Amino acid sequence: TTYNEVPILSLMVPTPVPVYLAMPDKLLIASNSLEGLQSIIDLQKQGGTSGLFAKLEPPLDAAAPRYSALLLNSRLVSEVLLPLSALTGGLGGADTTAQGVANNVKEVRMISGMDADWMVSKLEVFLNKPGAGAPAEAPAPAGAQ
Repeated sequence: TTYNEVPILSLMVPTPVPVYLAMPDKLLIASNSLEGLQSIIDLQKQGGTSGLFAKLEPPLDAAAPRYSALLLNSRLVSEVLLPLSALTGGLGGADTTAQGVANNVKEVRMISGMDADWMVSKLEVFLNKPGAGAPAEAPAPAGAQ
């Protein structure tokens, strides 16, 4: 299908959610929502931004020139990936490890861009505050000290 003169591809992958790809003006956009993808295409065509970078903690400067930015929020793992994998039999024992990582890691960012005259690529890992993402501990048995 085409939207606003931009071809949209629907990936044929065996997942319970659809995956759509578009490439307006050499920018790759992936989404599981056709309407969301169309709104991002509109923003891009108008020269606008979604405000995503400003909403991050810590925020990213949307005006800084970037060649790539891959952001992975751990909620994607705990609220999407693990429930979807459970529908297909799990991750072969890696579910506990993935949940443990999601409990402790808030976000991972892989960014490449310009910093003055230098090309800079970096990987940033932001951790949850102690106790913020970890599951609650079981109460001690009665009479235990």
